[in-house]
Amino acid sequence: MKSQLTALLLSIHIGLPASHAAAQPEVYWAGPSPAAACAARLADQPGASPALLRLCDRGVRQSDLTEAGRAAALANAGTVRLRLGDHEGAVRRLESAHASGKAPADIVISLSAALIRLERHDEAAILLSELNPISPALRVRALYNRATAEMNRGRVEAAYVDLREAVSLDPDFKPASDLLAHFKVDSAKVAPAAEIRRAETAQPGVISTAQ
Repeated sequence: MKSQLTALLLSIHIGLPASHAAAQPEVYWAGPSPAAACAARLADQPGASPALLRLCDRGVRQSDLTEAGRAAALANAGTVRLRLGDHEGAVRRLESAHASGKAPADIVISLSAALIRLERHDEAAILLSELNPISPALRVRALYNRATAEMNRGRVEAAYVDLREAVSLDPDFKPASDLLAHFKVDSAKVAPAAEIRRAETAQPGVISTAQ
């Protein structure tokens, strides 16, 4: 039976580089630019709104951004859509930012959450196959998302191993510890997949955080 697990929705905001504007002296802003204002509001508030979405989309269209600044603006526009439940739109923008090679490696956490919401579990697992580039402080969240993807595609043992690692990194991270508590393991070591069973009541909640 396909698992009905949900992904940890990590709504990371990405700040613009210090020198986010190219040399275009004819461009001026009364106050923060749309891209900078979008990043600041994402940092200050955990939710999202249509008004914030419009602001962040204006940031993406801003003509004076460097490549890194545009990747950040795309990622933030994707994060707003993720918070609003537009997972298809979130994937399009987060994938564009990721493909540019200019966005921080941590973007894969939000992208994987959106992919899992769309039941694209194989893509999410592949996206999170290498965790070394991810910031140490956020690695536990990446492990949780990868465990969710693995469980949804029937790789229960792999999910168990990721949850064990997540709990070892941060014992206070409740999404991982709560889900791990639903596993039954028949030996002290990691058992074969058939011997690791998830209780049917294991239904982790959706968590939105802003880093």
